[in-house]
Amino acid sequence: MKNIKTYRGAACACCIGCICQAVAANLIPLFFVIFSEIYNLSVSDLAVIVLCGFMAQMVSDTFAGMFCDKIGAKFSGIIAHVFIFTGLILLGILPEFVSDESVYPCLIAAVSVTQTGAGLIEVLVNPLMDSLPRGEHSSAMRFSILHSFCSIGQIMVIIFTSLSLCFIDDKNWTLIPVAWALLPFINSIFFCMVSFPESGENSEDYGEKQEYAGKGKRGGLILILFIIGCGGAAEQGIAQWISAYAESTLGIFKFAGDLLGPCIFAALMGTSRMLYGIYGKRISLCKAMLFSGSGAALCYIIAGFSGHPILSLTACSFTGFFVGLMCPGAFALASRLFPGGGTKISGKLALFGDIGCAVGPWAVGAVSSVAGLNTGFMFASLYPLFFTAAVLFYFYNYSKKGK
Repeated sequence: MKNIKTYRGAACACCIGCICQAVAANLIPLFFVIFSEIYNLSVSDLAVIVLCGFMAQMVSDTFAGMFCDKIGAKFSGIIAHVFIFTGLILLGILPEFVSDESVYPCLIAAVSVTQTGAGLIEVLVNPLMDSLPRGEHSSAMRFSILHSFCSIGQIMVIIFTSLSLCFIDDKNWTLIPVAWALLPFINSIFFCMVSFPESGENSEDYGEKQEYAGKGKRGGLILILFIIGCGGAAEQGIAQWISAYAESTLGIFKFAGDLLGPCIFAALMGTSRMLYGIYGKRISLCKAMLFSGSGAALCYIIAGFSGHPILSLTACSFTGFFVGLMCPGAFALASRLFPGGGTKISGKLALFGDIGCAVGPWAVGAVSSVAGLNTGFMFASLYPLFFTAAVLFYFYNYSKKGK
């Protein structure tokens, strides 16, 4: 087997790919106010933009597993980054060359292209990282470190884009996506230069994985898909609303709301993922996932019941720390149950994770529109509670060691 150092560049390329995915997912919402003011787009118009991007990512998740294994990891990674690069360039260029009345379909097209690339990266990087020689790091630790870069990317996008909008005129917003397009462009070149293992080359810990694969794989897969769906709902159920909560309850302006809300949430989420990635060898994955679910449920309940805005906002922010391991943990379970599952299994996980990420915040919004945001958070505590119950059931039925 090749030395771990041989694939260090490949691991870096996967991590930067997660940052590119975060750019694609988090950049567009930061322009919604500008779109409303300059192009007179309504809230329903903005919702359609989000829906089209989500549908493009769903389609990408669904079909990526059918061709990525056939054309190879390296070429698939390059294609994914080209999609994101092209979408960001279109987002920055098309509005400058069309009338204001024609901007709306251009925005939908650019977002759809960008999210197609984001979906491909989401499906690709997890099995790629799992295929690399891991040394002393388990799958869960590797996935945690990888997913921490999604949080890092989210923080980078929010801070740098918000600061840029403070120093440039709103009419020049198109410069920002063009600048961000440099990142996927550079990483696509990086993908061309690094080496990835051939399929099946890395067989480390195969025996450890097999012990999870003996009993009813289909039932185990369904349970893991439910787990990652609940994890996605728990993560985004509060992440999509924390900025609005900070602005409405504390009466602060948007930039401060983004810093106090999504940035702290993402920072704590990235911290928990990085901590498990470093110290995970000492911690049972089962106990870590149960800790995540119960802690997130407690934070949701505090955010819902507390009548003190600062305490509620603190609980919202610390939810990020607890939800950090939910999705990486689900990928680790799938890796153990389906050794060598590759992009086919990863595509299913990405699809159900995205469904959870969409349904979770939508349900919170639906409840909040009737009974207020605090009640919406109380309702959302069901997501981590279902997650915890499913994790308990999984480890009781599909793990001999309970680890």
